[in-house]
Amino acid sequence: MRRHLTAIVIVAATLCAVIIVVASGARQVADGTSTGDAVVAAPTGPRRPQPQGLFGTVDVAAARRSMATLERARTANPHNVRFVLDLADAYAAAQRHGDALAAYKDALALSPGHPNASVGLARVWHAKGDDERAVRLLERVVQAFPGHQQARYELARVLFSRGRIAAAREMWVKAAEIDPASALGRSAQDFVDLLSDTAAP
Repeated sequence: MRRHLTAIVIVAATLCAVIIVVASGARQVADGTSTGDAVVAAPTGPRRPQPQGLFGTVDVAAARRSMATLERARTANPHNVRFVLDLADAYAAAQRHGDALAAYKDALALSPGHPNASVGLARVWHAKGDDERAVRLLERVVQAFPGHQQARYELARVLFSRGRIAAAREMWVKAAEIDPASALGRSAQDFVDLLSDTAAP
């Protein structure tokens, strides 16, 4: 009985921590109040809009606070893919890239081909400068899961950073079409609009 009560407390705490992180990120994408360097803003002069990924919009302090809870949850449930992925996302948000890579790989070992783990892994590769590897993995995810909005969004972001503007815009268009009302859908549409504005004479 005591063991079950402990597990329930850990799960409840984990869910609260994840909700805080996700809600904070979604709110910041929606209203443009992210404290990161890559806030979506109208371009001025020759500058281009800077794509912002999911981790660019997460409250890093909240992610750090949730890590201890997520680590306990993972220890108590080492085969639970969701806990491993939540912890990997928190590590990535806190820019603990080595820990994030290890956790995403652990998630893929538990669930080979898991699209969210693959997207997370690609995001960390991009953050570490391995864009070619990130693009290859994201393209595989998009091919296997055409409706995976985050994969399309992240692929657009990496393509944009490589100067492949037209391909990035096309991928953002598709990402926005998947779920226009979601935070990622609205953010993707913002980039489509900004790129359309910069392309106008």
